[in-house]
Amino acid sequence: MIRGLRSKQIWINDRWQSADLLFDEHGLIEAIKDYKSAEIDLIDHGALSVIPGLVDTHVHFNEPGREDWEGVSSGTAAAAAGGITTVVDMPLNSSPVTTTPETVGAKIAAVESKLSIDFAMHGGLVPENCDKMDALIQSGVLGIKAFLCPSGIDEFGHVGRKELEIAMPAIAASGLPLLVHAEVVHEVEVTSDPRNHGDYAATRPPSFERNAIEMMIELVEQTGCKVHIVHLADAGSIPALAAARGEGLPITVE
Repeated sequence: MIRGLRSKQIWINDRWQSADLLFDEHGLIEAIKDYKSAEIDLIDHGALSVIPGLVDTHVHFNEPGREDWEGVSSGTAAAAAGGITTVVDMPLNSSPVTTTPETVGAKIAAVESKLSIDFAMHGGLVPENCDKMDALIQSGVLGIKAFLCPSGIDEFGHVGRKELEIAMPAIAASGLPLLVHAEVVHEVEVTSDPRNHGDYAATRPPSFERNAIEMMIELVEQTGCKVHIVHLADAGSIPALAAARGEGLPITVE
C-alpha cells in the first residue's frame, strides 16, 4: 500500500503547490502536509505534476458483445494512462444494450473483473421502455440516454415526443439527467457527389438539430427534467439554449 507521495507541482485549491500527500488504508487522501515535512517514506515525484483524476462521462466501450470495437480492458487502461480515473459508459453498442435492469446487471458481470479505473454507466431510453424508467433508474445508472434519430444500432431504437412525454416525468423525479442525441431527421435532397464536403454536409442540415433542440426546450419547460444535449454540431443552436438557461431551465450542452 502506497502511504503517500510528494511533488513540487500539486494542484491544490486552484493553484500549484509543493506538498506531501498522505493516504489512508483505503487509498484516500487523509492529510496534506508541507513539502518534505512528512515523517514517513513517500514516493517523490520531483517536479512532475500531480492533478485530480479526470472523469469522462461519455464513452462507448461496447462490452459485452462488440469487444472487437473496443472493450473495457483496453479502454479503461488507456483512460488511466491519460489521467482519467472514472468513466461513464453509454448504453448502446454493447450487446445487449443497457435498457433494462437485467441488461445493466449483465454488463456489470461482464466487465467488473477487467477494469483499471472506476466505471459507471448510463441507461438507455428506447420505445419499448419509455414507461419503465423507474426500474431502470433504480438499477444504479447515472443518467438516461436517448436518440431522436436512428442510432445506427438496431437494438437501440430512437424516440420521439410521444415517448419523451411518457419518460421525462419519471426521469425528472429521479433527479438524473436525460442525455439526448438531438437530431430530428427530415428528407433532404440527395447529394450529387457524397465525396464532396459541401454536398455531404448538406445531408445533415442545421435544421436537424435546431428542430430537435427546440422540442427539447419545450419538454424541459413542460416536465422540469434535466436535459443534456450531447456533442452539438450546430453553433446556431446555442442562442436558443443560452436563452433557455437564462430562464432557469435545467438544460446543458456539450
